[in-house]
Amino acid sequence: MKFNKGYEWKKFEEEWKRLRKEYAAAGMDEASIDAMYEFDHGVFNSNRRYAEHTQEVGPQVFFDDGDIADEGNSALFLRFLPSFSVELDDAGIMGRYSWVEKIDAPVLYRCISGLPDSDKEILTLWIIEGYSASEIARMQGSTQQNISKKICRLKKTIKNCILGL
Repeated sequence: MKFNKGYEWKKFEEEWKRLRKEYAAAGMDEASIDAMYEFDHGVFNSNRRYAEHTQEVGPQVFFDDGDIADEGNSALFLRFLPSFSVELDDAGIMGRYSWVEKIDAPVLYRCISGLPDSDKEILTLWIIEGYSASEIARMQGSTQQNISKKICRLKKTIKNCILGL
């Protein structure tokens, strides 16, 4: 973004000459006019800083194969493209328990998909994300013994499902 400080300052001062006359004619005291000027001066400086420290990315040209055209692209955009891009994995699209959908064994899938979300959360934290029972207990505001009992109960439930009991 281009900002010509000299030109913008000249416009600002000309506008404030006009405003000072207008405010004085309306009966405002000099202290109030100066306070408004100081506020607008702060806004002017803020806008100047923003303009000087912000680089416009601009419209990008994307091809059918996903490549980005180099012509007209900002150098910063090309350098930091991964920062601007987000690639969703299955969990981002399908939700926290998307791993359940990937289970190939029909019996195991039926068993785990039928569990309440609280049990799926414990399984997700324990098996998928690798947390220990004590870490899960801290996250859920429970005790380690309680979480360990739930894990044992889940193991037994899943084993019974697989064995058909």
